[in-house]
Amino acid sequence: MAGDYVFGTSRKEALLRLEGANLDEVRGLAAAGTRYLASDTTGVVCFPSCRNARRITPAHRHGFASLTAAGRAGFRPCLHCQPA
Repeated sequence: MAGDYVFGTSRKEALLRLEGANLDEVRGLAAAGTRYLASDTTGVVCFPSCRNARRITPAHRHGFASLTAAGRAGFRPCLHCQPA
């Protein structure tokens, strides 16, 4: 979530909450070193705040510290959130 959002952090947080993101969970994942979430049913890796990541059930969810690690494990970037 930390980034250079042009309208500021509080506006970005408000938008993410409106989209249904659980920011406490996202912060917890970040504190644990998880920057990306992937689904073994779709083969897609997303930012944790992505609407697609929020739909991954616990049994099929895999966390990654880097996009490179997710790619090595066979996951492709989400077309919605476009992690890069």
